Amino acid sequence: FRERILPAEEPALLAVQLNLAQALGKVGDYRSARDLEVRVMDACERTLPDGDAFRAHARSNLAATKRALGDVRGARTLYEGTLALLERSRPADDPEIRQVRANLAVMLSDLGDLHAARRLLESVLETCERTLAPDDGMLLATKTNLAGLLKELGDVRGARAVFEEVVEACERTLPPDHPDVQRARENLAVA
Repeated sequence: FRERILPAEEPALLAVQLNLAQALGKVGDYRSARDLEVRVMDACERTLPDGDAFRAHARSNLAATKRALGDVRGARTLYEGTLALLERSRPADDPEIRQVRANLAVMLSDLGDLHAARRLLESVLETCERTLAPDDGMLLATKTNLAGLLKELGDVRGARAVFEEVVEACERTLPPDHPDVQRARENLAVA
């Protein structure tokens, strides 16, 4: 209906389509989500500037859907391209850049490039520590991901130290029976 009223590249229509694609992904219809996200991304690529937040969001959503469909290499390519676009147009500590770097680190880890993933996570952590509160969820998630990667690389001592920081931050800010506290303790126990 909206497509008959609004031009195909109307930002409001693109936003609705991207929301629909996210909903399709949440119910497991990744192929339909991907097809819609490709249409949205193509329209964004034609009409929006490189550093546009919505354009970056559309690319990141498509990358996540490709990953869910098992196309890790395709997801990696999209994340790398998105990161390059954002780094040319935004400050280094931009939250969108931080998130794309974190997502790309997961892709690199999935592909077995653990050292590159570690470098990216360390850069994300440095930005998080400079710009976020010590108990911020993004900071703690980044530390948890880095600790898991350190463990996978065989640096058990380094992994334990980072997991301990996460447990301390969770215990300082959350009730003892909170699921995040329990998860942090479990991660430390198996490190």
